[in-house]
Amino acid sequence: MLILFFSVLDCLFAIVGFVAFLILKNTPACILGLISVYSSMIRVFLLILKIKKRLNQWYGPRELGNLSWLAYVLLTMSVLSLIYFTSTQILLKTAVLPVYSSRVPPIVWSCIAIQNNFLLFYLTIKFRNEMENPLEEPLVEET
Repeated sequence: MLILFFSVLDCLFAIVGFVAFLILKNTPACILGLISVYSSMIRVFLLILKIKKRLNQWYGPRELGNLSWLAYVLLTMSVLSLIYFTSTQILLKTAVLPVYSSRVPPIVWSCIAIQNNFLLFYLTIKFRNEMENPLEEPLVEET
């Protein structure tokens, strides 16, 4: 339940960041915020379905595998954008202000997108493994 609360907060934070950087015209940070919004919304939806015990009705192991592939691709894009914006910030030594030309917000949003996509990747693999190998009742040894 606690992970659902923090996932909803992540989702709201990503929406606010997306809108803020859309207004400030920092396109890379806006796109990374949008990636964070998508991954956190999918994560919240999966957690709600898991809590209500309806995940099996909506998704099978194959669909969760496709979602984990999507999370992997978004995670890779986020890591590559972190590397790109960090290296350009170091090499070009751009100023932090004005915001529309700064490289610092995309660096921060790359880290946030990495966290969101990693959690989505972990949860989809975890839920898929639970569906494929349901836990049986534990064996109790009699002494």
